[in-house]
Amino acid sequence: MTRCAALVLTGLAVGCPGECRADIVAPPLEEAAALRAEGRFDEALDTLRTASREIKAAEGEDAPGLLPINDLAAEILIDRGDLMTAAALLEKTILAREQLVAAGGAEQAVALGASFLSLARLETTAKRLPAALAAGQRALLILDGASPRDAAALTRAETALQTATEEFDEMVGAGSDASIEARNEVAAVLTSLGMIQEAIAQRQKILVGLMQQREVDATAVFQATERLSRLMMVNGRAEEAIQVVETTLPTLGAATTPQAIAAQRLLGELYLAAGKLALAEASFAHVLDAVQKDAKPSPFVLASDRLRSLLVALRQGTVTRLPDWFEAAQKLLVRPGSGDMTAAMPGLVLAATVKQETGDPAGAAELLGRGLTLANAIKPPDGGLIAEFSGRLAAAQIAAGDAAKARKTAEPALPAADRSVGPGSAQAGFLRVALADALARSEAKVEAKVEAKVEAKVEAKSEAKSEAKSEAKSAAAALVTTACGRGLPRPDDTWEAMATGICDRVAAADGVSELREQYLAARARQFGANHAHVVSACGLFGAARLAAGDWAAAADFFQRALDLDSNDESPETAANLVLLARACQAAGEPTRALETAQRGLAAWEKVAGADHLGTLDAVDALVSAKLQAGDAEGITELLERLCATDAIDDPSRRAAHLVRLADLTVAQDKHRALDLLRKALQLPCWQDGFDRGAAASQRLAFTAALAAHAATAAGDSTTATQLLQRARRLVMESEDSTALLQRIERVAARGGRP
Repeated sequence: MTRCAALVLTGLAVGCPGECRADIVAPPLEEAAALRAEGRFDEALDTLRTASREIKAAEGEDAPGLLPINDLAAEILIDRGDLMTAAALLEKTILAREQLVAAGGAEQAVALGASFLSLARLETTAKRLPAALAAGQRALLILDGASPRDAAALTRAETALQTATEEFDEMVGAGSDASIEARNEVAAVLTSLGMIQEAIAQRQKILVGLMQQREVDATAVFQATERLSRLMMVNGRAEEAIQVVETTLPTLGAATTPQAIAAQRLLGELYLAAGKLALAEASFAHVLDAVQKDAKPSPFVLASDRLRSLLVALRQGTVTRLPDWFEAAQKLLVRPGSGDMTAAMPGLVLAATVKQETGDPAGAAELLGRGLTLANAIKPPDGGLIAEFSGRLAAAQIAAGDAAKARKTAEPALPAADRSVGPGSAQAGFLRVALADALARSEAKVEAKVEAKVEAKVEAKSEAKSEAKSEAKSAAAALVTTACGRGLPRPDDTWEAMATGICDRVAAADGVSELREQYLAARARQFGANHAHVVSACGLFGAARLAAGDWAAAADFFQRALDLDSNDESPETAANLVLLARACQAAGEPTRALETAQRGLAAWEKVAGADHLGTLDAVDALVSAKLQAGDAEGITELLERLCATDAIDDPSRRAAHLVRLADLTVAQDKHRALDLLRKALQLPCWQDGFDRGAAASQRLAFTAALAAHAATAAGDSTTATQLLQRARRLVMESEDSTALLQRIERVAARGGRP
């Protein structure tokens, strides 16, 4: 009742003069709504008829002010059971509102959606459930597109659809063809709008209905399983999807049937998304063996299955280069016949992913560009496939260092994806995030173009440059905001790390820290406030802020992650403790850093044992914290532990540990210190051709400076001079080289003792 009265008043405010609204319309609507609440339907309708006649006399038969009266009248007629009259009234009202919206009356969109909701209720009451579902879907789409969006109205529309599908199941039977078709349509609409949990619920009902049939249709069960599992996987629920497939797998027949093989392949993909590499390896090996035993296996299917196994091996580290067969598979996939283009698509995605895993983003972009060309050539066009390849291509182009090209890919693809698969789809979400990244990265080039065009005045040039910069930043921030407001996808941990990094960069560039909070709020809505994915996102933002030198913000995010999950038996908790210790140390909080580092080491030892890389990193963090806090107790033993292990494969870190130990022991044993320095300097990280970034070069420079201090103390002035010169060379090209050189000189002069 209250909702109808509110809609009535809103509609009249648009179409009726102030005096008419106050003196004629509002009291009758309120009176009719109150009478309806008391069940006095005839009196309520009489009140509305009187108000309707007065408006017609004042404004004519087509006055917009009549529409909200018709809305409430239709609801009362449905209450009373006069469905034919209500249907006629709603038909007239909907037609009038559609004309108003088409003429530019966007403010009527919410009211139009509400009219379709009334129609859905009418059709449900009349047991015309297919029509009710159609009206409910139409209401949902209209309300979603209204600006501003009415969250309460959207919830009512979703509830109306759920009610209609439940009643339809009762009428025709859950698991029947009609029920499955109806729920598939509803799930597709919900997915397109980013209402992922509701879509998952619909697909779960489909699968349950099929499984309850007297004779299980293996093909239908697998199709329902795959749709549900892929929806769950791309939205961060791979672990739950694994359970779904494991439950349905026994119903699909012998292990060699097409459905069982396809289910095993799907299970392998889910294991891979969940980071369960050993299980993924076993599943893909089983599938590959079954496919190879086929008398005439599809070369495209075979190539894809081999690529899946290769991808797992790359992530496990058991393969370090591409096998000989990869080039032949690549050639097959990029030139399929007209009838094989769809079959080639999964293989192209996999081949591109393999290229990215092996450090060849340009090669990945080339393959994905070919895939996009093929996707556009498929008839009839598959909007979802085109959107998927566009998003993947844009991300690969960014990884290859061509943000401008990525922007050209993503900008036209995003609105096309919104139209074809919906603004809340995973494909549209991927494109939004990629485009935001491209805009943020290409900002400098945009500024340069504006600067070249504007030459009249320095002031005009500066103003245009600032405007272009502001527009790019604002556009990127708006894209992230929209992505967070929709069904933000989460296919795996790797994508989440990339997406949080993009959000962090956009937030930092535009000075909008709220973007990070919006991202975390989106994850909390999707999974629950204390879910592991929310904890992970907090930790990722902390790592991004730590890398950016924003120590206080980094510490805050790590602390929030720990507050959400303080389980000492969780690797995530152990890692966040160590990172929090490093952030506190950088922020100048030695006491907190030391306490946190001790907790982090204890947590890692409990979770993974003494020789795990995480544990050794915690030892390193504790050494640093002790040095800063002036706590010399146990430092030598900790460094001896680090220098003795073979688990650390980063030569720069090994060199740092050896040098630090040398600097601590030189006063007691100069020969031991010189031996440690010699071992450190023999490591490959000092070679000119060694691959290292700017940050790694800076760390190595400080290691060299500390080594110079140790060599001086040991009486080897020649080595000390050479090391200090090397330290200076390592930071000469840095943007803040002056400050770095001053710090290096201090370390070389004073050392790193507590």
